[in-house]
Amino acid sequence: MGLIELGNECFRYDDTIGSVMYKHLQTKDEIDVPIYAIFTKPPVENENIPFKYAGCVSDLYQFEGNEVMNNKIRQSILEVGSPIFREYIYLNPIRTRMSNEILIQNSSNVPSVGDVYPEIIVKNTYDGSGAREFQFGFSVLRQNDDRLFGFGFSSKLGKVRQVHNMHSRTSFSTPIGKYVEFFSQNILNIIEENFNTQITQDHLLTVFDMLETIGKKRKTEVSEYVAELSKESNGVVNAWSLFLAITYFSTIEKNVNIKTLLNDIAEKVLVIPVAINSVLKTLS
Repeated sequence: MGLIELGNECFRYDDTIGSVMYKHLQTKDEIDVPIYAIFTKPPVENENIPFKYAGCVSDLYQFEGNEVMNNKIRQSILEVGSPIFREYIYLNPIRTRMSNEILIQNSSNVPSVGDVYPEIIVKNTYDGSGAREFQFGFSVLRQNDDRLFGFGFSSKLGKVRQVHNMHSRTSFSTPIGKYVEFFSQNILNIIEENFNTQITQDHLLTVFDMLETIGKKRKTEVSEYVAELSKESNGVVNAWSLFLAITYFSTIEKNVNIKTLLNDIAEKVLVIPVAINSVLKTLS
């Protein structure tokens, strides 16, 4: 599975994102158990930094390195003739979950928003807590080339996933060309629909309640950002403003676990025109 065997049923993998080691466990009276302990650390150039314990996995766990996974998606993007524009990699604190947002050089300019790029979000785990998967999404860049936000669909557009299990029979294919085509044809309509959808007070309170489950600080930050954005529309909050506020804080969040929770809430806010829904189903 791309791991280096170190002896005594210990295995290691290194790439530019980080290093991971798996060690087979025994009870104190030396009885083997079907479990491996996980140890992680930053990339191999930081060799003096020690590995840290990061959990356990079953011996049925099927490993795939983060950069191995990323390279498969990069190759799929290049095969459809779409050059990669930029990448943003996020990890959880113990380095067992990775999310890589790959922007594709196929932008659409929306005057009221900025340059909007299709993106593929690659996700992988070293502890079996999530599947190998990729999601479709988009990023918005300002005129100075700074990224305003990045976002990935997890339910409205669907995702492609394969569990980390030796007996998994699910396939892992990448319909990236179809998504780039869909994005070019429909992103403007999606954004306009959200600009034209007013958020009711009850809906706003429901969203803030969901944000409070992540933390009161995050709820306050989003609330203040929404209030600032709504000044331009005399206090009226539309779906795009609320979506933008949540995804803005998701984008600057370095912890991939919290980022995922924020994106899930943002997706509940985003309005997808009815006419586009049928098209979305064919992509996943």
